[in-house]
Amino acid sequence: MIRHANPNDEEGVRSLLKTSGLNSVERYTYTEMDGPCLVDEHNGTIRGVVRFFLGKPETWIRQVAVLPEYRGTSTAGSLLLAVGNLAL
Repeated sequence: MIRHANPNDEEGVRSLLKTSGLNSVERYTYTEMDGPCLVDEHNGTIRGVVRFFLGKPETWIRQVAVLPEYRGTSTAGSLLLAVGNLAL
C-alpha cells in the first residue's frame, strides 16, 4: 500500500535508506524531512520510499529507495507513479 509517511515510519524509512547505502540518514528525523515522503508498506514492512518536492509545473524527485529483496517488483515504479498522480 502506497501512502504518505507519518512519524511512526521514521525508523523504517531510516533503516530502508541505510540498507540502500545512504549512510547519512542517521541525522534525519521525520520532522526534518525536507519535503513530502511516500512509502510502500507491505505486511508492516516499509519496502520502498520516495522523497520529493511537489510543485507545479515541476515536481522534483529527491530520493527513491527500495529494499533489495523487493527490487525488480515494480515498487519504485509504483512510487513514482503515485508522485506523478499527486503532481497532476
